[in-house]
Amino acid sequence: MAIPSSLESSLQVTDDDGAPGGSTWRSNSETLFKMYSRSTEDAQDQQKKLYPTNYQNHVARTVPWVWRVARELGGSLYLREPSRDFVFRRNEVGGDEGAPLPDATQRLIDRIYKGADVNSWLKHSHELTIATGNAAIFVMPLPTVLGVRLVCPPIHQVEVALDDPFSTSELDVSKAWFRVPLGRDPQSNLTVYGVAEITRETARWVEGPLDGRGIFDEDGSNPIGEVPLVQIRRSPAEPGRWFSAEPQDLLDAQRALNHDFTDLGTISRLQGFAQGYIKGMDAESVSNLQGLGPNSFVGLWEDAELGFASPSPDLKGYLSQVESYVRTVTSVNSLNPASLMNKSAGASALSKLVELQDREVERARHEVQFIKAEQRIYRLISKWVNHLRGQPNLLPPAEVKITYRHAEPPTDPLHSAQSSELRCKLGLSSAPRELMRQEGLTLEEATRRVEANLEETARLTPSVVEVSS
Repeated sequence: MAIPSSLESSLQVTDDDGAPGGSTWRSNSETLFKMYSRSTEDAQDQQKKLYPTNYQNHVARTVPWVWRVARELGGSLYLREPSRDFVFRRNEVGGDEGAPLPDATQRLIDRIYKGADVNSWLKHSHELTIATGNAAIFVMPLPTVLGVRLVCPPIHQVEVALDDPFSTSELDVSKAWFRVPLGRDPQSNLTVYGVAEITRETARWVEGPLDGRGIFDEDGSNPIGEVPLVQIRRSPAEPGRWFSAEPQDLLDAQRALNHDFTDLGTISRLQGFAQGYIKGMDAESVSNLQGLGPNSFVGLWEDAELGFASPSPDLKGYLSQVESYVRTVTSVNSLNPASLMNKSAGASALSKLVELQDREVERARHEVQFIKAEQRIYRLISKWVNHLRGQPNLLPPAEVKITYRHAEPPTDPLHSAQSSELRCKLGLSSAPRELMRQEGLTLEEATRRVEANLEETARLTPSVVEVSS
């Protein structure tokens, strides 16, 4: 059957360089990861490429822009610990579908989550997703405490193989690899790396000093029957690809900022000093002059002229274009430029809320990915805990109902209190719900807090009245 000529090249084997998962993607992702880690290695390399003969004379003026964007947009979902409710997914394990898991099971899950520091790793993964476009979490067993640990290698050190090339589900991952450091020799200052390979049946080290050894069990088996990978993407992967594209605009912006601010400093430093000159004399005669400077007199030839040249570079215009570029790139990344440049135009509470609106929209997009990741993490945690403790239904199949805690943006206290009071009077809200909205609490926590406040106020009211009288 004939196919359109414009699609014929897709049937050929092509170089993946430039595509997600290719060598350029990995190089860019590694650079972005280092920028997120506040490394200035790339800035030094770029200076060497642009100024190969005198780069060492430039005083670096780097700006951790990728780090700041990742911190501003990422991590907000887990800045305050979210509330998780676990309900039965299927009723064949002794509970009605949709009913909460028993209290004892909930407490066990809570201990396991805290022991694995799930919230911190998800916060870190959120920031990585903003900075590099992807994050991978491997849920690994921790037999010593009959629990789990989360391992989050940099995405450029991860590779996968799929059963279905069009799938983006972790259940279709037939094999995964990741490369991690295994230790550093303090004498030679060399770091030794190893590569782990995990399939549905096996889990072994395939490179490095642990080559051939099992990762989960000594025999190299994988007892849970699936690759314990959780994949998070900032944007959907294109068909036939597993990874999302890296944010090259962040990479370009970070490099431009480093270059421009370093150049500004170099120009102002080198051209800020006046350059002395003498007209009408040869170089040899000029070199023999003594005592140039304040409180000194110099004898010159009749036609010679002594002076100082002071260049006047347009540093203000240079800085203006840098700031304009920063504002543009920041805006298209759903951030308010004022949050990075400390020049907020918002004077009222309403204007500040408007400034934060784009960020709220972006955060809502991220929630979809992390709600899915939360469900996947619980599935893997339940498999490992049930296996380690020898009880198949200790942690039953369950759905994770997660509530993210978003604190209310700062507003004028008086107007905020008045608006809360009015909403309560009109029946549009209640005291616990107002406190929940303002401080990012769960409804149960807010209710307990309000009840405790009312009890304390009632108990102290006679004392207050007596003192005031």
